[in-house]
Amino acid sequence: MKIVNCMEVEDQDIFNAFKLGFSDYAIPFDMDLHTFINRFFHVEANRKEYSFIAFDDEHPVGIVLGGINDYDGIKTLRCGALSIAPDYRGKGISQELMLAHESIATMEKCKQLMLEVLYENNRAIHFYEKLGYLRTYNLFYYTLLKNDFVNYREEHGAYSPPLSISADDLICLKDNMTDIHINWQNDFHYIDKIVHMNYYGIYEGTDYISNHLVAFVAVDDKAKIYRIFTHPKHRGKNLGKTLIEHVFTNHDFERITFSSPANSPISTFLQSIGFNKEKRSQYEMTKPLK
Repeated sequence: MKIVNCMEVEDQDIFNAFKLGFSDYAIPFDMDLHTFINRFFHVEANRKEYSFIAFDDEHPVGIVLGGINDYDGIKTLRCGALSIAPDYRGKGISQELMLAHESIATMEKCKQLMLEVLYENNRAIHFYEKLGYLRTYNLFYYTLLKNDFVNYREEHGAYSPPLSISADDLICLKDNMTDIHINWQNDFHYIDKIVHMNYYGIYEGTDYISNHLVAFVAVDDKAKIYRIFTHPKHRGKNLGKTLIEHVFTNHDFERITFSSPANSPISTFLQSIGFNKEKRSQYEMTKPLK
């Protein structure tokens, strides 16, 4: 058995190791090589030099993907995926891959490690806890049906539509978002890489310039909301509801989905307008580093 940096192997080997390791995963991954590379090494921000693969002779049997970014203001190495082929589990390969993974964090002077894991994956949770990871956030998934929102709107009244904005206009709000923890897949470094992302915003006053932007939503063409935010000074004015209405009005969506850590402001808002929490949920786990 040997552990090799992913810079030294072909993309097909990386993909084969990933596909084999996740062949019995609770959430199926149905994608080709091109889609895999684009998602995990572009959008997810993993990098081959921060990732490692395990071989048995010439056969890839395990993989750990890694990506570095500032997360909650902390330089963080995230484990984008860890998977071992079913026949090779329980042989210590996971530990070797995670040791190599952590060595990257030390070399790059990261201050924490982080990853996500399904609630029901007790075996993985216990494994990560033995490595020093702590459960720090609950990550929930929500769905809102168009008919449910229409009924809510009819009961509470319609809202005025917002104006369309560009991705560049979102920069002005970044410094005002520190009051809410955001999961990795909804953070700016992630959504900025999504193709076919739509941004809609609400401005204060009549001068539609970036520093007057007070609320926005980011939603892709597959009806997934990645970010919805209202400046703290403007909350309680139905701006979030206005943005949701604009999404349904301007897209042929029968439902929209959203994921969020279990923080009170977002959870309360989502439930108040009819979002239903799905059974699927995850832990965010982190390990502080010196």
